Amino acid sequence: MQSFTRIKYYYLLTIVLLSLLHNAQAAYVCSTMDTHSVTRGNSITLSWQVQNASNCTGGFDADGGVAYPNTSGDGIYSSWIGSLRSGSGSTNFGGANVLAAPGVYTFSCTDIVSTVTGCSQLTVNDCGSGTAWNGSACVANPTGTLTSSSPSCTIPTGGTGCTVNLTWSTNNPVGTSAVTNNRNASQLTGNSGSNQSVTVSGGAVNTTYYLYNNGLELDSVTVTPSCASGTSWNGSSCQPTVIRGSISGSPNPCTIGTNQSTCTATLNWNVDNPVAPTSAVMIDGSTFAGGNSGAQAAPWITARGGVFSLVHNGSTVNTVNVYGVCASGNYYHAGSTECKACDNGGCTGTGGSYANP
Repeated sequence: MQSFTRIKYYYLLTIVLLSLLHNAQAAYVCSTMDTHSVTRGNSITLSWQVQNASNCTGGFDADGGVAYPNTSGDGIYSSWIGSLRSGSGSTNFGGANVLAAPGVYTFSCTDIVSTVTGCSQLTVNDCGSGTAWNGSACVANPTGTLTSSSPSCTIPTGGTGCTVNLTWSTNNPVGTSAVTNNRNASQLTGNSGSNQSVTVSGGAVNTTYYLYNNGLELDSVTVTPSCASGTSWNGSSCQPTVIRGSISGSPNPCTIGTNQSTCTATLNWNVDNPVAPTSAVMIDGSTFAGGNSGAQAAPWITARGGVFSLVHNGSTVNTVNVYGVCASGNYYHAGSTECKACDNGGCTGTGGSYANP
């Protein structure tokens, strides 16, 4: 009987101990998962609820590897971490501005003998549309203007670039603004600047300058460089341009008829790479025609002919000698400067059937 009583006693004691152990383990399980949401830079009040918690200290788990920063002045971290909480019910933590990066943060309750179970979850949202993070708050996106002293500039002979002055300003800047261009790295920095000189490199149709702040393009301006008149870009600098062109007569020679002293030839000319708005076709120091290309008849071509010169930008590009010859059966009569018909005795003029004096 005593043995049975002893067995019954131990059995009941085991049941009691198991029940106590079960209750002890259950005592430290969070009863709810409270969820909260806040836009970074704003304040939030976090709450948690536990049942029969004893010596429960605030802590947090990183959700997806995102750790809540221990930022100076951020009341959420300091009021949760290291704060001793016990008993039942809920506890509110007055929040300072949330400085954490956007993400999901899970705060937990840890007891010296229990496992960690999340009790409060905080979603930190990024700044809203039209705003940007400046390190402590969401502020209106920066705006700015960028202007050039001129939309174009001229590269001198032998030069590699020309200069213009840039002026810019930034409203609501985040950090420091930068002025860059589409051809090389950042050239100027600062949230404002007035008449700051920049060199526009040659060899391109244009150069565009951009004003950036916090990764945002605020404004842009385009400047077009060009070589000075009479020069062109040779790949590295502006050098005097070698003008090329052609000039010819048609027909050349032209045919002078019987008892005639002149014939008609048409002059054709073209300047391949003009650097001036017009050219001149010259003969004996006088202008015969103008334009960088064209065709014009000369009805006074003689047997002696003449040299036509194609002149562009003050330089002779090319020349042609245009002259006439007597028609078959005629000879050049030096005295009259006309072409005369040969008589029955044959042509007496120099050179057979015709002569070109």
